[in-house]
Amino acid sequence: MVEPRTTTPIYADLVATGYRGQQPPYDAFWGARYAVIEDPDGNAAGIMSPGRP
Repeated sequence: MVEPRTTTPIYADLVATGYRGQQPPYDAFWGARYAVIEDPDGNAAGIMSPGRP
């Protein structure tokens, strides 16, 4: 997990290096910042910040 403010730049860096973005970062209903990328093998990987209490 990463800090909420770093989720978007991490997603952008991965997409810029060739990973396919499946879901751009958004504020999820459970309080976390969340995004999904696809790795070179086609596996989905989530990037998530900690939820807010």
